[in-house]
Amino acid sequence: MIDGIHNIDYQHLRDETVRMINEIQMALPLDNGGELSTLLDAEAGLIRLWKDSLFEDNKPVESDIEIGNQAYPNSMQTVTHLIVYYLLENDCADVVEKLICEIKDGKEGVAKIRDDYVRFKEIVFEISKDHTGLLKEFLGSYPSKRLELYLASHEFLLLIHHGRYDEALKLCLGKLRSFVPTYIQDVKPLLKFLVNPANVGEALENSRERLIESFKSKYLEVSGMPNRCYLKELFETGTSAFLQLSSSANLFFDKDDQTLPVEIKLEKGRNYHSLFICPVLKTLCVDENIPVMLECGHVISLEAASVLSQEGVLNSFKCPYCPEMSRYENILKLRI
Repeated sequence: MIDGIHNIDYQHLRDETVRMINEIQMALPLDNGGELSTLLDAEAGLIRLWKDSLFEDNKPVESDIEIGNQAYPNSMQTVTHLIVYYLLENDCADVVEKLICEIKDGKEGVAKIRDDYVRFKEIVFEISKDHTGLLKEFLGSYPSKRLELYLASHEFLLLIHHGRYDEALKLCLGKLRSFVPTYIQDVKPLLKFLVNPANVGEALENSRERLIESFKSKYLEVSGMPNRCYLKELFETGTSAFLQLSSSANLFFDKDDQTLPVEIKLEKGRNYHSLFICPVLKTLCVDENIPVMLECGHVISLEAASVLSQEGVLNSFKCPYCPEMSRYENILKLRI
């Protein structure tokens, strides 16, 4: 009955309908009297044939949507998840709890978003108070070399800030030393505080912000949460395109290719691609790992450029996609 995923086998449906009509005609007497029950059964059979031609699991759904690195099966679920995320971001957790109690489909997905968000806020709050127990638990499950470096750097600055220089030196010779030479450009600026702790308070504040942002990036990667709520952009773009989409709906009738044959003019400022995946490391570029253009014109992530140049130790490094060489200080930082 179903040809492919979403296409009805009309030939089979027509043949079955004709066969059932012929059987009804053969069963009815010539005077067209017939029993009412026979006619009702025949009618029910025809209706059932057409209803069953497209099973529930195979009904066409709206196009898949991907936000961040999380794919959703259809746009209705995507919008629901974005609304939940918006409510959590605006301190409306009580509304989310009521929503979980009331909805039937997708309850587990909404509950996961709530739990992931609550866990995320707990860890961020703890880091803001210079406690790192929950962050260390997270790193035990999801290791990240750069995040571990930022954590060790923050612990080092905390010790300096509290005047515990002996412990800071031990941490430097232990944890921080393990990040050399790969991350030497990050470690070197810390050593001056062993001799001159001036401005350590400012450095500690910057370190805290960097640690939170790095954790946020890693947490979003493993949890599938969006890096921000895209509900406003989704609503405004949908509003702009709705009239043209609805007026063009009849163009899709009985066509194999369901590509919209008209151009949709979106609101000015909404025509952009907001995500960039590094072709070298295969990671999503975020605020602390922005895209950069090499001297040859190829674009990779800042982290990939740091790895290729050994954190700037090498004066120049080869582009991974062409023979050209690039100097680390000459790479161009791009903003999405």
